[in-house]
Amino acid sequence: IRCDASANQDIVYIDDVVIEACGSRIVDPNGNVTLAVASEKNENEVNVSMRERAANDSQSNQKIDVNLWPNPAENLLMYDADAEIDQLEIYDSNGKKVIQLDIISGRINVSKLDSGLYFISFKLNEKTIVKKFIKS
Repeated sequence: IRCDASANQDIVYIDDVVIEACGSRIVDPNGNVTLAVASEKNENEVNVSMRERAANDSQSNQKIDVNLWPNPAENLLMYDADAEIDQLEIYDSNGKKVIQLDIISGRINVSKLDSGLYFISFKLNEKTIVKKFIKS
């Protein structure tokens, strides 16, 4: 993004921005955020002001991940996530649903599944994350 330094006071509106490793961050009581960023080419300070999104905003860019182990699995497949899992479903390689769980415990008994490739779908925070695992 480039704005010129003319006297017409250009205004740029930007949505869905993620800023990492900035110099300093100040949040006022109204939720406004001021970032102080130093350029690598010169030491002039640039102040960027913006309104921080609410933590429960459905459009939040929060990265959520799910970990599976062991993979391949023989009897138990363990998992954990960065957020609360609402539901999980396991599909075979033909797309047939073979397991659906609404009670989430952090482990799944896969001992009765045939050997092969499976897809596990985690529903959490209005998002769906799909992972692959192998049943040995």
